[in-house]
Amino acid sequence: MNVIQQWMHEQRRRGDSLYLILDAQCQPDTLKALNQMTQLPGAQAIYAGTPLAELQQAGPWLFELDEAALDLLTPLHDAPRQDWGWLASAPSGQIAAIARHWRERLLIGEPPRQLLYRFHDNRVLGRALHHLAEQDLPAYLGPMHAVCYWASGWRATRNPAPGNLPVPAAPAWLSLPEDHPQANSILRENLHRYLLAEHPEAYTGLASKQPPLEWLDSIIHQATQWQWKEPEALHLLLIQTLYDGHHRFPERWHPQPGETPTSHFQRALGEARFRPQGSDL
Repeated sequence: MNVIQQWMHEQRRRGDSLYLILDAQCQPDTLKALNQMTQLPGAQAIYAGTPLAELQQAGPWLFELDEAALDLLTPLHDAPRQDWGWLASAPSGQIAAIARHWRERLLIGEPPRQLLYRFHDNRVLGRALHHLAEQDLPAYLGPMHAVCYWASGWRATRNPAPGNLPVPAAPAWLSLPEDHPQANSILRENLHRYLLAEHPEAYTGLASKQPPLEWLDSIIHQATQWQWKEPEALHLLLIQTLYDGHHRFPERWHPQPGETPTSHFQRALGEARFRPQGSDL
């Protein structure tokens, strides 16, 4: 019995049900197979009922697994590096509560400059659990009793105080140390998917001129150099550069002597509001 099988056995011995958080875009065949198993109670498309509802078929899905559905997990167990999602345990019938928990944590920032928190990505979950203090776990994991995920090996974390908790005013999982080697690759993938969904024409135009992922790396690098850490600041740099004719930010956007990262961003934001471009800012 391998690590993930042992974990699953232990959760069921405790009386919990097993739940699968699945990246549908990564595993469309598994999603189809699970949705065809009509005995599964109340499968949840996490994006349903949110501003991302149009993307719900390609977004994360949540399933409470029964004996028959467990057989479908074998190919996933054998291919953890495909980053297909992760497993959780909780009492039976908690699927609606778990879905609501993650919907409340799905978007970061305020409209219209919100970014997506890809909780269903095992790398995102693993990074958070690696850094969060024990007292921060209940607000992050909510009604889930435990989770099992791939992070260079199968790992498991128990929730010390499961419950239906509100989102903190300053979520600890959005202020993690910037020392994880995968952080930029996760951010790049998030931005890539965001632009494909929200700005497809402009992003396709950029891709015809230069490799889009390399361009995204340059945006992330610039934001890091300027210490623009807030989602609103990164969104400003991303969108204004996307809609620039040469896909570059203006030279005058470089920080001025004595300018703090906050005042630098506020100046750029003020200028962007008067730029004659196709930006949505």
